[in-house]
Formats: sequence, C-alpha cells, structure tokens
Amino acid sequence: MSHSEKTSPAAPSRGFPKGRSHIYYFVRQSRQLAPCSCLARVDMARVREAQRTYRERGHHISTTSFIAKAAALAIRKYPEANVAVRRTWVPKVHAYETIDCKVLFDKEIRGVASVSAAVLPRTDQMDLVDIQRALDHHRKTPYEQLEELRGLRALHRLPLWLGRIVHHLVTRDPKRRGAIEGGFAVTRLGDPRITAAYPQTVNTLSFVGAATVDTPVARDGHVLIRPVMELVLAFDHAALDGALAARVLNETCRILEDWSES
Repeated sequence: MSHSEKTSPAAPSRGFPKGRSHIYYFVRQSRQLAPCSCLARVDMARVREAQRTYRERGHHISTTSFIAKAAALAIRKYPEANVAVRRTWVPKVHAYETIDCKVLFDKEIRGVASVSAAVLPRTDQMDLVDIQRALDHHRKTPYEQLEELRGLRALHRLPLWLGRIVHHLVTRDPKRRGAIEGGFAVTRLGDPRITAAYPQTVNTLSFVGAATVDTPVARDGHVLIRPVMELVLAFDHAALDGALAARVLNETCRILEDWSES
C-alpha cells in the first residue's frame, strides 16, 4: 500500500446491544453441552401436496410447522429422548412430562437483528393450523407487544453482568428451563444455497431444516427430480446415545415423507 492511500478508520467499540443480550447468555450456556449432529435428506413431496391442500382450504402452513409436528410425534414414539441433563457435581437426568417445541425466529429487538422463540406446549397434540397460528402470531407481533416475551423484556433491561446471573439462575433447573425454552427446538433456513447448519443449542434435541430444493435423486435405476430438504438434528451426547438420536431423526423424516392427514 502506498503512503498516498488512505485506510478507513477502525470502527469505534461500543457496548453489547441489549436486543442481543439473551443470545450472549444462551451461547455461554450452550458451552456446557456435548453436541453431536446427524444430517438426513427428506423427500418433501407429500408435504408439498399437503401444503397445496391447506392453501385450497384457505390456510398457509409453513414447512417449519410440519417439522415441529413431525419431530414432536417422533419424540412421542421415543419418550426416552425427551430429557435434559442437569449438570451439577452429581449430574441428574430430568424427563419432561410433555412434548414442547421451541421454534426460533429472526426478529428485530430494540433496533437490532436478533432471534426470539415461541414455545408450543404439547406440540404433539396440536394440529397444523393451531401450530401455524401460534407461529404467525409470534412472527407478526412486535417484540414490545408480545405478552409471551415479557420475561425477555425484563431481562433486556438489566445490565449485562446481572442479566447473565439471572439467566443462569432461571435456566439451570431443567424443569424450569423447559417451560421457558421448550424440550426441543426447531428452526429453518430459507436460503436455497445453504444446505445445512449445525447449531449451538441448550436443548437436548435441536432440528434445523434447510430450504426445500428440487434435486436429482436416483430411484430404481432412474434419475428423478424430487423436492428435497436437508434436516440436521443436533443432540446433547451427555443425554442421548447417537443411536437413539438417529432413530428420532429417522422417524421424523419418515413422518414427513409419508405425511397423511388421515
């Protein structure tokens, strides 16, 4: 670089944005887990057919809703996966009594791009229309107006050092954490270039769906174009063995591929 060229000044440091403070606490908490991941490919033809049927009835049902429902039904089949580990000097495994999904959203919070979550109690017992209604309510309602986020707003008002302590105290017990953060998590990436993401998680099970993309697939010696979604399951290896996690993921994929409203 010549002496005549000017370099742009370094951006001044600034305080951590309050609208992302809960993510900072979340990431610190997630370091306690021992995450492993499985990746599966899902033929989404049946889901696309079901989405068309719902549209004809006047309902838009997102792929995220299908994943949440399918995962909840898979966990109901394998209840031993619906657990969390409390990490103390004497570790304990806590079994959840209900199957509650946490769905993560991009959301503007206090003027910055952030993430918030909607917890769906007893997701396995909800129908798709009710799941979608809950997700639409959370997605469309401003952060300041969501009654479900009043605890998060209180956390954002605290100084960072105090918020970290409060967050730890509130979430260290798995039963209390499950009421706030659900027993398992679901999110989805909409960019077709992104084929997979491997999340940091505080949940024992976290599903990440990619965009559904028309993909060449070999079937019985022929190449077909099928709508395919990559689905990642990140799981806490301290809570689950990999074989059980694989069965949960396989069952989730099977439900999506064989989707039927009957």
